[in-house]
Amino acid sequence: MKKISVSVEDRHVEALDDREADDDISSRSEALRAILDDYEELTQEYEDLRTEYEELQTELERVKNEKRLMLEEREEKQELVLTSLSSLCQNDPSRGQSTMS
Repeated sequence: MKKISVSVEDRHVEALDDREADDDISSRSEALRAILDDYEELTQEYEDLRTEYEELQTELERVKNEKRLMLEEREEKQELVLTSLSSLCQNDPSRGQSTMS
């Protein structure tokens, strides 16, 4: 381990002292190492969550596009059915009356 000297504000000293007291840590140096380790873990967790979020956003967009395409296909099929029915009714008026009843 390397030794360094740092200047910190009073609130940082208090945080180190609190960490030392709360976590049964024997020195401010150990408390600082614990805080830095926690920071690294939280940073990695944040990155993992960010990646998951981006993947979910991509999946959401894919599902929205898929839904939009399905709705468009359904509308096209409905239009084809209506066009076919209309054409049948025009060619054979007796069919139109029996289907319309």
